[in-house]
Amino acid sequence: MEATECELRQCGVRFEPPAVIVYYKNSTTNKLHKRIMPVRSLRKTASVKRIGEELKERHSHILHEMPLIRLEKLLRIIQEHMKGKSKDECIDIVRKEFTIDSDQDLNKVDDDELKRKKDVMNETFKISHKAVDDPEFQYDIEVNFDPAAIEASEWDSDQDNLEF
Repeated sequence: MEATECELRQCGVRFEPPAVIVYYKNSTTNKLHKRIMPVRSLRKTASVKRIGEELKERHSHILHEMPLIRLEKLLRIIQEHMKGKSKDECIDIVRKEFTIDSDQDLNKVDDDELKRKKDVMNETFKISHKAVDDPEFQYDIEVNFDPAAIEASEWDSDQDNLEF
């Protein structure tokens, strides 16, 4: 079966034994299939990025269109459950981990977390990006901002202060 024949429908996780479950439709036969992909090498502190890449490579004909970041989220849910947390707690922890907080200073995070945040930003951009051939695409959009919302600052005043 070729990668282009599989159309991903749903994905989820199984906690015992740990596995990623994927529902996909075979476009040539028009049938819905279920694939259970065991995750044997996942440990409480293992790198979900490495395991996700291995899983995606092993099942490339099915997972070719699934973003790696989505697979990492599923693996992190399983990983948090291995630490003894409930399903709802796992989902909340992973949601916070893979959400971009506009107030967070990304200069102060470690390299792995920064990479993860950048991947999340790229996926968000791909979802909301409007291509030139998209019917909703508009060229040269002008936006007028409310002048009352502009905050005054001492460094942008009109006074010519040449004292150094």
